[in-house]
Amino acid sequence: MDAVRARGTVEVRPLAAEDLDVVEQMLARYPGKHRERLQGQRKGECVYLIAWDGDEPVGHLNLRVRGRKLPDRARRLRAAQIEDLRVSRAHRRRGVATELMQRAAEAAQAHGFRRIGLGVDVDNAPARGLYRQEGYEESGLGRFVVSYPYIDEDGAERQAHETCTYLVKQLA
Repeated sequence: MDAVRARGTVEVRPLAAEDLDVVEQMLARYPGKHRERLQGQRKGECVYLIAWDGDEPVGHLNLRVRGRKLPDRARRLRAAQIEDLRVSRAHRRRGVATELMQRAAEAAQAHGFRRIGLGVDVDNAPARGLYRQEGYEESGLGRFVVSYPYIDEDGAERQAHETCTYLVKQLA
């Protein structure tokens, strides 16, 4: 997959092994998460997209395409799954998330998918607005609860509990 620039300033490309150290330093995630996704990418289970502003990683999105971590909801809908879309605070509202999502849709199509899906917290209005703008709609699969540990942007370990709904987008 070739690199692309969002609004002329941010480049989006799959994580490369030589970029792992700087991504781990600058994009706070649960310890080992970036390395795990790089390994999954090598196995063909996912495409881990990183947004770059020059030499600085400023956002990421994991696209799950197969393997044991592909959720049942995605399997039932025969959809690739977007996971963990995040953009650093200083780069939000600049088109980075949109570019990451569009690149994920292209990667899903390249893997033979006609649908792409994602779970979103029912109370996360900004994210739901972005997804609606990008053509995502309710899947009809109902609500579900997810819990997961994460490291916030200040480096503190947290535990998330979200009531989510599953959205899906038809690909061309």
